[in-house]
Amino acid sequence: MRTLFSTKPKKHAPKPHNHFQKMVYDIVCKPYFEICVFGLICLNMAVLACEHYGMTKEWSDGLRLADIIFTVIFLLGEL
Repeated sequence: MRTLFSTKPKKHAPKPHNHFQKMVYDIVCKPYFEICVFGLICLNMAVLACEHYGMTKEWSDGLRLADIIFTVIFLLGEL
């Protein structure tokens, strides 16, 4: 219990001075951002689970497009 009470909360990174960076920082620090990212991951898993044997070409093309969109979204999140 002593250890628990002696630990201090983690400090956030300082707010950037650049206007665009400040805007992104504010979005990322909101509590709903983590829920949205988790939702995107779950939706991506559901799309990946839709692949099956004997798919039509349209279905396959739609899944490929969805995969590309999710890849771009997750790559932009890494910048």
